[in-house]
Amino acid sequence: MKPGNNGSDIIIEEQNSFFEAVASASDVEFLEQLFDNQTVDVAVIAIAGAVATAFSTAVGLNNSTPITTANGADVIKGIGKAESIARAIASAEADAIIGAINDSNIDVSAAAIAFARAIANVAAVGIDNSSTISTGNAKDLVVGEATAIGITEVIAAASANISAFTDASSNVNFSIFTEILAIEEVNAIAIGIRGGEYDLGNGNDIIRASATGVGINIGVQDVLINGGRGNDTFELQSGTGEVIGGKGNDVLILEGSITDYTFTGLDLNLGVNIQNSNNGTDLFVSEVEEFKFVADSGITYQYADLVFS
Repeated sequence: MKPGNNGSDIIIEEQNSFFEAVASASDVEFLEQLFDNQTVDVAVIAIAGAVATAFSTAVGLNNSTPITTANGADVIKGIGKAESIARAIASAEADAIIGAINDSNIDVSAAAIAFARAIANVAAVGIDNSSTISTGNAKDLVVGEATAIGITEVIAAASANISAFTDASSNVNFSIFTEILAIEEVNAIAIGIRGGEYDLGNGNDIIRASATGVGINIGVQDVLINGGRGNDTFELQSGTGEVIGGKGNDVLILEGSITDYTFTGLDLNLGVNIQNSNNGTDLFVSEVEEFKFVADSGITYQYADLVFS
């Protein structure tokens, strides 16, 4: 949608991606043999290997040119949802029935090896912006939502058996070996808003980033956000970039508790660096008056409440 110069513009882009990979392998080896006056080495081997790899990626709003919405209460929203499912099944069975008569001497072995590996790779981005998004005047809303789900299922089974019968003058020596290896691997990343510049202009604006899934979840990555005039709300969850609150009473909201973060910097206007090594947050924030942390329910912190290192 091309935004207009007046009125309330709505730009909503959503992409859903799903991929499923299934791999199965089976190997059955069977031997039934009668030996008469023989000395023999016998091996029965079954090997089954199955590898399933699934990859899914989704980008809600992919922007590479300037977007300017001008006047009006505008909404710009990108939703990316990606899901990968990988299933691997491997089954190996080795069986032998050995008979020995008339002074036979038999060495028999049965080996069964089953290897199954399932890999789910998944990536989702709500808004992927390599340019600028400017929302102009009025109360505007910018939202990036990403969900990345990776599911794996692995089944590996192996069995080895030997049945032997001899007469009084014969002998059967046997050995049995089984090995089962099952590996599950999920590589998932969700990013609410990635890249670019955001100029929220005048008005009580909201920019919201949300990333959920089974792997790495990042609210914003490498962004530059300027709130402009107005009482703005920056719901960023986590991530990297720079936030300039501008004129008005602005609030920054991050996940976790205030004790999860370290604060270094100068002052309210010149800026403060907010870091959290556990979720990868490294934000430089200036002209923001209030701070909230989701785990500290109902508490609003002022700049003076931050504990500087």
